[in-house]
Amino acid sequence: MFRKTYDFVKKHKKKAFLAGAVYGGVYAYNNNDVVRIVVDGSCSWAWKKLSDFLPAARASNLEEPNQPHANHLRSGRSFGDSGGNCQPETPDGFVKDESVVATTLQLLEEALRLIDQLLNVDALRQKISQNPANKLELWEDMKILAWSRCFVAIYCVCHLVVYIKVQTGVASRLMYSQGAETTEKLHWKLGIISRHMQCTEYPIREGLGQLVKIVKNVVQKPVAPRQLQDALTLADIKQVVYEVRKLMEAGSSMNGFVHPRNYHLEFVVPAGQLDRSIEREPITQSPDDRILLAMTEDANRALESVDCNMVLNCCLEKCFTRLFSEVDSLLRDRTPPAAGSFAPNSQPFSATAKIPHVALLPALDRMSHIYASPLDAAPLVKDLVGLSYFAPFVASIVHQSLQRDSLACEESL
Repeated sequence: MFRKTYDFVKKHKKKAFLAGAVYGGVYAYNNNDVVRIVVDGSCSWAWKKLSDFLPAARASNLEEPNQPHANHLRSGRSFGDSGGNCQPETPDGFVKDESVVATTLQLLEEALRLIDQLLNVDALRQKISQNPANKLELWEDMKILAWSRCFVAIYCVCHLVVYIKVQTGVASRLMYSQGAETTEKLHWKLGIISRHMQCTEYPIREGLGQLVKIVKNVVQKPVAPRQLQDALTLADIKQVVYEVRKLMEAGSSMNGFVHPRNYHLEFVVPAGQLDRSIEREPITQSPDDRILLAMTEDANRALESVDCNMVLNCCLEKCFTRLFSEVDSLLRDRTPPAAGSFAPNSQPFSATAKIPHVALLPALDRMSHIYASPLDAAPLVKDLVGLSYFAPFVASIVHQSLQRDSLACEESL
């Protein structure tokens, strides 16, 4: 019996020593105050050192001052061209928020030129100042243009922010698709991403033109019946916004939307790009073309998702809330202070304060610059990019893409 026990212990002596050490350590920790204090102090010291080391290591390796951003990729420049580090950032943040803001403002600068061309309020104002015979008709046109310009600016900036976030999320997935990286492979991937990011031309050209056309059509219904001499309250203005948003975001067939559920797709993605029934010939495509096609499909799936609609709606809510705040301030400035009040803002604001419709139109034109002018829109774009809803949304894009790749590999095996 003792022989068998000795042979068993000899055979499993390492496991026995380990079990004894673990049991002894647990027993000593539970029954000896000195041991407990030493262990707790050591763990606290180790965690403190680790928490101090990780941010410093990330800052030194992944956040160089010359870190390139999305507009480098869009313009075709690589990391090596700017002299920055070749290390990418984490998958859920291929570029930093500041870089997404810079890219969005760059695109807004180009979009503003087309908005000025298609919704030229200044040219119409100059015609009105010449007191022509059709002055009243020009004012009616001004009414539609001013409201349309404000709505187009809001939808444009929200579409661009969400679109750039989706594209950089897809780019993050490519950067982390494989483990070990060489400088050559990184430059190859960045070349692919620069080609992919060049598709941002559509939302500020054809897509924006389509947006202007549909918004002008939608604005007619709630705005045209309101006369120029009508006095509007804040509630009246909110009602106009509500009716326009209902028509725009419901994607009714009367507006000509091909995708009623995802109305924003008409303005950010070419119609042919969404048609998955089109047969592609992978044999005649190069490996780079196949990767670009996969990235485009990943981006389209993300833009068609319910999560994208939710994030876009959060951006729109923030922008329209800002619009209501600007109108509220305008009404406050036009409302005389209450009798006996030393500070106008100290009195509760009357919801019945009104502004003539004709006086609101120049204000709407000015407010549109808060959303479309790069200089004025910078704080708002920064707030939109920093919304907490974007982090899980972008992370899900990378996760779902990697999951599809894993399923594809299993099917091929």
